[in-house]
Amino acid sequence: MGLLELKDKALQRKLLIGTFLFLFLSLCLRVLFSDSYAMTSTDEGIYIQSARLFAETQQTFANGVIAENISAIGGYNWYGPIWHIVYGFTLIVVGSEFGILTLNIFIALLLVALVWKLSTPKESSFLLLLLSSYSFLVYPFSYYPEILILGLSVVNVFFLRWVYLNPSKWPLFLIAIIFQIPIRLTFVFWVVGLIPLISKKNWHFLIPSSMGVLGLSFLFLKYLTAPFFARGVKVLSEAGEYGVTQWLYNILYNSGSNVLTIFRSPNGFSILLVFGTLSLSYFAWINRSKFTIALTLIPLLTIATLTCFYTTLPVFFLKQFNVALPALLFGISIQASSKVKQIIILCFIAGGLFALSISNRSVYNHIKSGQKLEVYSKDVPQSIESLPEISGPLIVLLDYSTLGVKEFYGHILPVVNNQGIPIIYTCNVCLGNCSIEEKYEFHNKLNVNYVLSSSFEDLSANLGYFPFIKNANYTIYKMEK
Repeated sequence: MGLLELKDKALQRKLLIGTFLFLFLSLCLRVLFSDSYAMTSTDEGIYIQSARLFAETQQTFANGVIAENISAIGGYNWYGPIWHIVYGFTLIVVGSEFGILTLNIFIALLLVALVWKLSTPKESSFLLLLLSSYSFLVYPFSYYPEILILGLSVVNVFFLRWVYLNPSKWPLFLIAIIFQIPIRLTFVFWVVGLIPLISKKNWHFLIPSSMGVLGLSFLFLKYLTAPFFARGVKVLSEAGEYGVTQWLYNILYNSGSNVLTIFRSPNGFSILLVFGTLSLSYFAWINRSKFTIALTLIPLLTIATLTCFYTTLPVFFLKQFNVALPALLFGISIQASSKVKQIIILCFIAGGLFALSISNRSVYNHIKSGQKLEVYSKDVPQSIESLPEISGPLIVLLDYSTLGVKEFYGHILPVVNNQGIPIIYTCNVCLGNCSIEEKYEFHNKLNVNYVLSSSFEDLSANLGYFPFIKNANYTIYKMEK
């Protein structure tokens, strides 16, 4: 009877894997054979424009910035230079932004094959949990690089398993994490997974090495990325500006606010990730398995850091947790069969069914956005392209929303002018009803050459700017230096 039950469970698992894979492939075909596809969120535009800039100029500096903020070295945006290169090469090969989607889908399918090949029978639930995750079902069909992040994290899972079986090889894992930090800073959290796996006699090597990797991540954050604007990052950056008591109060206040945000999450996926992490912590406490403890520390540290020093708004939290997601899912999959494990897996499967509906809606919105883009006026882009050549990149201050280009800016705003000079766009972020002064404020960090505004905003009367190109819908002002 026990053997029959085991076979039944294995068959059910395979049927569920087949179902999720079939539905995922259906979405893949829908995307790949769509006649039009375009961005639906602001951050997607950053990746698209970064790729376009590299494809046309082989440059990796920021194409879109906020408040004229760029990194101290290289002039990069808050994502660093990596995605210019990765997606830029894809655009060079494929010839359009659609190459980003093609790469994302290819990585997703490669990931399925990798997990299928490397998982042992004891780890067979891992593929099911991965296929039913929000990250796997939603992000491949966007212009976000999250499926590549997920793929690297899956590789880290199997790498860490290898270190567990071969503890003396831990320096190789540490080196791999160093190379991943420029891709996403939070890969540094994987270092804590080594602590339970390494014997205490080697800690005098592990601890300084880990601190060195942490130091490298802070140097990368300080010098190779522009300042972040997400809520909570300010708490970390202001550590030296306040006394210890005030700083701790700020951390507690931000943490309390972020905890409330998690439980107010409209789609519930943030709650599911926290529930899964707490469940894995329970398994680690009960079983005291070194490998389970190692896998548990990674999502625990990720949640703690995002709660204290970042934001738990779902649009940010789900992407940033992506680094730790495979550790969580793999940790659950290797636990012995029990009622608790079954409940957890059922919760993730239910979440996967909901994620499929979200993914289907997201694909529909991207297709509709592409159809709108096809009939969008090219007047603004053509005027920007005609701006006169100057020394260095053209720097244009604009407000995406009032200009009416926010919906498609990643696709339509040119990255070079007619003479091949790169263009950098800067905007200001303000809350509520922004005044003209707030929207078009200079911060004197970049040498802004032009200001682009809608026609109903008269910057010459309000701010004294000189009109250079005037149109029924917009005005370009030239800054006299």
